[in-house]
Amino acid sequence: MNDAGITRRISPQGLWRAAVMMSTAGAVAMAVGAVLPWARVPLFGVELDVPGVAGLGALTLFAAFLALVFGRRFPLLAVGLGLTALGIGGQAQQETGRVVKGHLLGLQQALAPVNNNLVRAGLPSIDPFPMGRSWEGFVGPGPLWTFWGGAALAVGAAAMFAGERLGRSCPRCAARWSPARAGAVTFCPACGLRVGPRSACPSCQTPVEPGDTFCAACGVGLTYPPRPLP
Repeated sequence: MNDAGITRRISPQGLWRAAVMMSTAGAVAMAVGAVLPWARVPLFGVELDVPGVAGLGALTLFAAFLALVFGRRFPLLAVGLGLTALGIGGQAQQETGRVVKGHLLGLQQALAPVNNNLVRAGLPSIDPFPMGRSWEGFVGPGPLWTFWGGAALAVGAAAMFAGERLGRSCPRCAARWSPARAGAVTFCPACGLRVGPRSACPSCQTPVEPGDTFCAACGVGLTYPPRPLP
């Protein structure tokens, strides 16, 4: 199997489109994760949600905006933004609950003298924070959305960068051309290898592979470039 056949099976254009969809979905997930609750604080039986934009979520929201606006033009920038969001989301998933529970324990200890005086006076103590739950119960869905959104953005942007390179380079001699010229290049300008779309035999219209010298169906010699398929 020749190199051009392998390259066509990779389908750089299809890879690039799928990568764009994946990176866009990742950036959107990051934006959603930034506005979702990152911490859940129970107060007198009511859950108070703290959105991510009140903290590091503002940074990941800005990163999602940059990825949506500039990600296609600068895929490596989008990779960096995705990895940053992935790290922030993973760290928040592990640390947010512990930090919130630590603060609530500190407030509970600060209320201890007040509760002692209330108990002596025959009054009910003040217990605003139920402390029986584990630290995972204080974490909202935002960090997880941010983590997986950052992962999808990074992987999609990396695939986008790879797809652009495959679509702008010759598989035989590694010559490269500009993205603007990629759609018009049928033969490599450096070595002449067909790198454009599939073609048909000029005699019987059977599809032929790049590098074929004779048509496999009718045997006609392919001395001249075969006509592109409609």
